[in-house]
Amino acid sequence: MRQGSNISDPHSRQGFWLDLDTRKRIRLDYLPNLGVYAVFDVPPSPFQNASRLFIARTPGELAQKLSRARRTKALRSNRVYVEAAVSEADITEPGYEQLVWTVLAGIEQIKSRGDKAALRRIRAALERKGLRPGPRRQDYATKWKIETLRNLSTGVSFENAVTHPARKRALDSARQELWEYCQEFYRWCLLADQHSPGEWQNPKAGRHFREEFGMEFPRDRDAAAEAYRRGKRTVDRTLAAYDHFLKSKKRTHS
Repeated sequence: MRQGSNISDPHSRQGFWLDLDTRKRIRLDYLPNLGVYAVFDVPPSPFQNASRLFIARTPGELAQKLSRARRTKALRSNRVYVEAAVSEADITEPGYEQLVWTVLAGIEQIKSRGDKAALRRIRAALERKGLRPGPRRQDYATKWKIETLRNLSTGVSFENAVTHPARKRALDSARQELWEYCQEFYRWCLLADQHSPGEWQNPKAGRHFREEFGMEFPRDRDAAAEAYRRGKRTVDRTLAAYDHFLKSKKRTHS
């Protein structure tokens, strides 16, 4: 039996081939012992249909399981690929690697078609924080934002739109909070592909807006439309600046 050399990560994971000599008892005391071993029939990569055969936690257990697999003819050949890792979480998951490769390939295809709308949805999904952990936010944390947005929808200035006493004494902080709130609202609309008040009132969307943004429909329809408009304006400006940066970078290298 001999150890191959295909080291993927010397800190959390090491990968190598093992040739099993059928004439000898399997001894693996010399192998790196990072924590766990995973045995595959072929190296786990997006381009190979790899199967994970089993996991072992010591060289002795690995040797026993390899001997059993060899006796029961569970191995395709006398060669297996082994990953030594710190924990099971560090072991390569072939299905997940295939998913990542498929997503990356899909993004490249979308980019080649110049589909900016689809790229915006992808960016929004990547930047979206999702539901916040811990207890649900208190009503007072969103009530003043909804009231301010409702006032802004009538055309008044930000200074006059804010009526909450504590926020009125700290307008810069209030502006930043509302700015983030509107961005998050618009990003969720992009992710869910729901862009109109009629779509926002379907049961699933309505539940999300109520739990995450404190909005109730149709009561907060004007505030939601204002949040969407302001969030879209901010995200559009950010993406335009990013596109400008990429174009200038291409001109520099051309």
